[in-house]
Amino acid sequence: MPSSAQNPEGVPVRCPVCGKDIRVDPSTPTGDEPCPNCGNLLWTGLVSSAGKLTFDLARFAEKFDFVVREATVADLQSTGKQAAIAEMVAALVKAGAIHAEAQEAIAAALVKREELGSTGVGNAIAVPHAKYEGVDRVIGSVGWSSQGIDWDSIDKQPVRLVILVIFPPEHGGAYLKALEYISLELRHIPRPLIEPTEKA
Repeated sequence: MPSSAQNPEGVPVRCPVCGKDIRVDPSTPTGDEPCPNCGNLLWTGLVSSAGKLTFDLARFAEKFDFVVREATVADLQSTGKQAAIAEMVAALVKAGAIHAEAQEAIAAALVKREELGSTGVGNAIAVPHAKYEGVDRVIGSVGWSSQGIDWDSIDKQPVRLVILVIFPPEHGGAYLKALEYISLELRHIPRPLIEPTEKA
């Protein structure tokens, strides 16, 4: 069975194009393979090791040319979105992608954008984004939280995968293309990415 159609539990993965379930063997590594029903390329990035669910974050980051690989955060420690945003912006500073003096202002711009509406898009995914004059191109980072982050998402579920995007105001077209590409890639992620938590 195609390796990319798998998830660690061996339960069906639904193709985002044809909508058909694909039951796969969870022991095969992740990859990019066509759906056996419609041919759409599938990729989950989810792997299981010693019974622990993880995400192949490095491989996911490689799909985006604007993502700074050195700023990837494989284990976000924050449990709130404001702190998680600060953690990811700090990683961009450490990677040399943005200047240290701009760190607080960029984090504040991202948080201010969240006040207009949560960027938690559901399925344990958030895409925080904001414009900032101090950058000269679209810059991004990705992060994964094993414990989950309270992001006030549309489905009320904790966020595990965070894709952060910063862009200069004059590069709005490149920014929209980046968001479009993110949207296309997110279609290839299984639903649910993580089993929903019980509601109180």
